[in-house]
Amino acid sequence: MPSALRPRGSAAAPAPPAPETVAAGRARPARPRGAGAATVYDALKRDILELVLAPGSPLDESEVAARFGVSRSPVREALIRLSSERLVLSLRNRAAMVAPLDLAEIGAFLDATRLVYRATARLAALRRGPGDAERLAVLQAAHDRAAAEGALDGIARANAAFHAAIAAIGGNPHFAAWQAGLLENGQRLLRLCLRRIGGPAPMEGTHHALIAAIAAGDAAAADAAAAADADVLAGTLAALLADPPSRDLLL
Repeated sequence: MPSALRPRGSAAAPAPPAPETVAAGRARPARPRGAGAATVYDALKRDILELVLAPGSPLDESEVAARFGVSRSPVREALIRLSSERLVLSLRNRAAMVAPLDLAEIGAFLDATRLVYRATARLAALRRGPGDAERLAVLQAAHDRAAAEGALDGIARANAAFHAAIAAIGGNPHFAAWQAGLLENGQRLLRLCLRRIGGPAPMEGTHHALIAAIAAGDAAAADAAAAADADVLAGTLAALLADPPSRDLLL
């Protein structure tokens, strides 16, 4: 009621309660717009990259919504985003599945990885600053510990952190972005390799050679060590493809 019409001495009517309240009068903070989709996206992406959700696994919108306690709209938004990153395939009738690993693209992925490893290593050797080599050594120590413990997921995470740090030292944001994309796309492939061989790939030596070359400012040696490091993954994968699990199956 406008103040001119309100009877003298009467109190103003209380404001209606905020829509984001719960029983017992306790208020809860409003969820930021898009937070539900972001939560679903982050969790599904982590599960896909870490092979908790295997390639080819179905993704039912209703089941995903029930898992996260959200409606289907944020789930759909998260799946569209993952589809744009080629981690999810959208099927008919709003169905979806975790994207299979495409063997036809593995060669192109390994070629790009080798080139970007080499370029970022050369730049890191030329542009390293005080403490950069020491920081790489700390990251490599985490990789070595994970390898000694047989912690395959820890190896994959440490390997990605190590190469991302090399790209950051190089100081070229374009190379750093390409490196990040390749490392992310290669997470599933690296984990599959590690699980098949049942332990770490022999990349510790190439990593230590990389650190030494970068510390010395030797771009040529860093280039060579980076190429050798990329070749470890390529060689491990080639050996696995040439020796499928059914090779020794007796029929």
